[in-house]
Amino acid sequence: MKHLFLTLSVILMISFAGCGSSSEANEAKTGEAQTTTESKAGTKMLNVDATTSKVNWTGFGVGHNHTGNLVIKEGAVNVENGNIVSGKFTFDMKQINVTDGTSGDDLKKLMGHLSSGFFKTDSFPTSSFEITKVEALSGDPKATHTITGNLNLNGVTKSLSFPAKVEMNGDNLSTAATFKFNRTLWNIVENSKTNKLFDLKKFANAAVEDDIELSLDIKAAATATASK
Repeated sequence: MKHLFLTLSVILMISFAGCGSSSEANEAKTGEAQTTTESKAGTKMLNVDATTSKVNWTGFGVGHNHTGNLVIKEGAVNVENGNIVSGKFTFDMKQINVTDGTSGDDLKKLMGHLSSGFFKTDSFPTSSFEITKVEALSGDPKATHTITGNLNLNGVTKSLSFPAKVEMNGDNLSTAATFKFNRTLWNIVENSKTNKLFDLKKFANAAVEDDIELSLDIKAAATATASK
């Protein structure tokens, strides 16, 4: 009877770990890093406004989630005839923020997990996304384009593709998107249920879903013309 009770307890813990919150956003397509395109002569450069742009993240655990945002260190998008042809964004991973109300010792513990366990910010203080292709998209009421680029995160670079709503108003650009991606593809395996080194039976309540959700609201405006 004791053995049966222990077995049922383990099954319940594993089931509970699988029933935590999860993102309903579309999964971004991933693949090997792609060749980037240099801006051509006459291409208009739009500098990202870091003060009005937002990059929010959500991580999903057992029955709860954590939310926060990333600080844009710098960013620029190059357009030609009203179309995005290239661009790059750099994020300061040492300034990753938590916005869900976590405070005190819990916040200190969470920040330690984010900086040391998940993103290893001492070794990789920045991450970046470099656009490789932007294609018009039809049939999606929430998106106008598919954006593809190379995401460099945690020392790993892979291609990431997601639908986005892109609006050009003169020399002003607005881009919005919400999607999720599998963090383990970037070797971010802290508390992952698919990590063989994570003891799910012992730490079921600490398990974190592999998917991270990102919500982007990027604003950029023209300040110069590329000279290449």
